[in-house]
Amino acid sequence: MRMTRLVSVVVVYFADTGFDSVVGALEREFLTRLEIGDHKLVGEADACIIDVRVPDGFALHAVQQRLEGAMPTVRIKMMERFAGSWWERHRWNIAIAVGGGIAVALIADLLRPAVARLRELLG
Repeated sequence: MRMTRLVSVVVVYFADTGFDSVVGALEREFLTRLEIGDHKLVGEADACIIDVRVPDGFALHAVQQRLEGAMPTVRIKMMERFAGSWWERHRWNIAIAVGGGIAVALIADLLRPAVARLRELLG
């Protein structure tokens, strides 16, 4: 099963920048439709938060560099977070921990008689 991450893209742009061109560039890079939030005025610029789902191995840093090169007057910051369930993200770690715990318990059971004999000998 393929895991996804949710990426929040903060876009800060000036009024003379066409927001539709910014959205078009983002859609071309992410190859998907975007969830566009409200626009807020920040000083003389506008800001918008856009959410997009990307596959787990998606190279965000490369996308951000290409976008910064293509739109030098637009500031873009990307923040990612995991969008799958906690179990999907950590199931291998859980399996390893449970397996390790069982192994330690089995080893302890195997060593108990030897430890008891050693205590008898030392006395």
